[in-house]
Amino acid sequence: MTRAVSSWNEIPRVPAVHAMYGGEPPRTWVAYVGMAGDVQSRLIQHFVQRDSSVVTGSSAVGVNIELVRFVDWWEHPDFGRLGLGASTPTERVCIDLRPPEPVDPGKRT
Repeated sequence: MTRAVSSWNEIPRVPAVHAMYGGEPPRTWVAYVGMAGDVQSRLIQHFVQRDSSVVTGSSAVGVNIELVRFVDWWEHPDFGRLGLGASTPTERVCIDLRPPEPVDPGKRT
C-alpha cells in the first residue's frame, strides 16, 4: 500500500526505515537511507530543524536537503519490538517535497 501525505503532522510517530530521493521521475535515485524510532521527529530534524548530522555535514555522508525531492518510509509492527531491520516492510508511505508549481526565476514579486 502507498499513501501520500502533505503535512508533517500526517507522518506517524512510529519506528521506520526512511529513504530520501533526488531527481525527478522517472529518473530518481536514493540519496540517503536512515532508521528512526520516531520517523516524524527524524524527518522534521532533517527538513525543518536541519540539525541532523547528515544535513549539517558532521558525518561521513551528507545530503543537500534542498535537492531531496521526496521521501519514502516503511513501517512494520516488528520494527519497534525487534529492531528496525527485523522484518519485511508492509506499508510504503511517501511525502512529496517538490514545490507545488514551477517558479519562474525571472519573475519578481
